[in-house]
Amino acid sequence: HQRKIRDAMLAKEGCALGRFSLKECTVERISRKEAAEVIMRYEWLQSMPQIGLYYYGLIRPDGRIIGASCFGVGPSRHARDFCGRENIDRVLCLERGACAPIIPPSGHTADGAASKLIMRSCKALVHDTRKTDRIGAFFAYSDVEAGEIGTVYQACGWRYLGQGVGRRRQNGTIAPTPLRGRFEYFDPNGRRHTSRRMRS
Repeated sequence: HQRKIRDAMLAKEGCALGRFSLKECTVERISRKEAAEVIMRYEWLQSMPQIGLYYYGLIRPDGRIIGASCFGVGPSRHARDFCGRENIDRVLCLERGACAPIIPPSGHTADGAASKLIMRSCKALVHDTRKTDRIGAFFAYSDVEAGEIGTVYQACGWRYLGQGVGRRRQNGTIAPTPLRGRFEYFDPNGRRHTSRRMRS
């Protein structure tokens, strides 16, 4: 879905990089209002997290913000339990993220804006909170309804934990983090399948 938005915006607005290259852009902390201008325009959900804590922007040399990432506590405290209960307060959720169209129609690509935004945001956030919150881990969700399979997160080197991690089961226990990679589905014959294969 993000690609559909990007292609429509490219046709309408052109490449958000303008005369600049992606290498010239920086990632810096921004306000919630500045992040909202990007998120509401380019993100699939077109909504801001209710309780966001940190916001970072991908910024052109002329000051225009062409990408935004929003970090918060996520949907539940249990979702942050994948590094152990003693570290829950050091874990944040990447709740929203989007970039303006950054691939020019000329064919000269500028791939990597989203991964640059995410990785530089996380690095800056760890640095900015080193004396107070001491944030040390991040997680995010790929929305299957939007056709997302976590490509950008994979490009960033993030690990896939599976669906339902942190959700409370009927018996009251919390669903644990799978121990092995991407496998989470079993067919009636007991064979394991990845979520990507299941969708295809």
